[in-house]
Amino acid sequence: MCKMLSQCPAACPPSYIVQPNGVYTVGEDLNIVIQHNREIVPTGSTLSVQTLYISCSSDPTSDAVVAVVTNGCPTNVIPSAIFVSPGSTCVTFQVQRLLSCNKVYIHARLNVCSVSAQQICSTSPSVRKCPSNQRGRRSIQEEEVFGPLFILPERKIPIEKPAEVENFDAKNLILISLLGVLAVFVLIASVFLLVSLYRSYRKNNYSVSGRSKRVH
Repeated sequence: MCKMLSQCPAACPPSYIVQPNGVYTVGEDLNIVIQHNREIVPTGSTLSVQTLYISCSSDPTSDAVVAVVTNGCPTNVIPSAIFVSPGSTCVTFQVQRLLSCNKVYIHARLNVCSVSAQQICSTSPSVRKCPSNQRGRRSIQEEEVFGPLFILPERKIPIEKPAEVENFDAKNLILISLLGVLAVFVLIASVFLLVSLYRSYRKNNYSVSGRSKRVH
């Protein structure tokens, strides 16, 4: 396993190799690099990852919590990809938070087949795999188990606002407050104006009514 920012290096530098009991953070890319040993992968052949899944147990019969590769192809359940070069096969996927456990194991089954016998994945046309049937491929081992790995929650780094943004927010707050006071003042002035107009109207009507009575 290799812990590098770049996806699937051809060879993992020693300083980036993840040993058992390694620690990963949710969201990081985990690269599993499998070198092609010529005794196992002869010239003209290639190595394909038949299945790869994440489990809470190292037991080969344990259930998969997350299936990353099925039948030689990425499941796309989580962000993942498969890269094959003449000297290595690599699976990369994004570490996810698992509700069932924070100590996980990665289980993989590997196949070797002739390069000419490879098939195209329907889920990922850029990925070529060994054929699904027994003809043209051979399993190099029952199962490979990587781990354990410990998954930590994603670290949330607080975002600090620049001083310019804080000053801008303060100015906006003052402006909004002033506009609010102005709106209240205009509302009160409008009410007083309406009351004054109403009183003036009533007074004028009363005066006209009194004059009319005197004329009669």
